[in-house]
Amino acid sequence: MIVIGIISVLSVILFRTFATMSELAFRIEQEKNVTQEIISISQILQNYADKNTIDYEKYTTLTETNGLSDTLYLSGQD
Repeated sequence: MIVIGIISVLSVILFRTFATMSELAFRIEQEKNVTQEIISISQILQNYADKNTIDYEKYTTLTETNGLSDTLYLSGQD
């Protein structure tokens, strides 16, 4: 009877440890995926910024709107 009790306690500890480790592995995998997506988006934005520049000449007529605009004027390949 004592042996069964010891085995059951050890199995409960083992299952809890396994559940914790599998949850930790899942979180680490998700963090890697999110990090990779952030790097990809950053590279896309950097490539777009390298190809285009802000066309400042189109902003010279913004004095009647207090220098504010809701449009971003770009000049470049795109």
